[in-house]
Amino acid sequence: RDFHGYLTSRGTTYNAYLVLAERITLVDTVKAGFFDEMMGRVASVVDPDRIDYVISNHAEPDHSGELLAAIEAGALVVGTPTLNNQMFPTLADCLTYLQGLEAAPLVGAAFGSFGWSGEGAAQAAEALAGMGAEMAAEPLRSKYVPDQSLLGQCYELGTAVAESLSRKLADKP
Repeated sequence: RDFHGYLTSRGTTYNAYLVLAERITLVDTVKAGFFDEMMGRVASVVDPDRIDYVISNHAEPDHSGELLAAIEAGALVVGTPTLNNQMFPTLADCLTYLQGLEAAPLVGAAFGSFGWSGEGAAQAAEALAGMGAEMAAEPLRSKYVPDQSLLGQCYELGTAVAESLSRKLADKP
C-alpha cells in the first residue's frame, strides 16, 4: 500500500506502525479489542519489551483505543506548543481521553514551545497531574527553537523521568 509516499508492502493494521531504529517506536495503537492481535504481530518482528516509545498522534479510537495497554511501562511524557494561550488542541483531546480511562498511576513529564506566551506545557503538566501522574520535574518551556542550554535541560528531564520510573518499578511487589 502506498501511504502518503511510504510503501507498506506488508500492509497496515489500524494505522499502527512499528519503527525499528536505534530506539524502537510504536506509532499509535489499535481499536479497543485488538491489542492482543497487534502485540502478536509486533512480537513476530521484535520483543515488545524492547519498545522504547509509544506515540499517539491523536485520540481517535482506531489510533489510541488501546493506548493504556501500550503504556504499561508507567511513564507518559508529552510535548505541546502553545497555541492561543492553550496547549495544542489534539493533545488536550488525547489527555482528556486518557483521563476518562482511569490509567494506573504514571510517571509524567511535559515540555513545550511557544512564541508569545507559554501556558501549553504547564497545562499539559496539570492534566497529567489530574490523571494522578507523579510528575518527574517541572514542565520545560522553550521560546521558539531550543538552545544548547535547554537541550541540556531536556536531557535532565529524560533522566528525571527514568529515575522516577526506576524507583516506581523497584517499589512494585
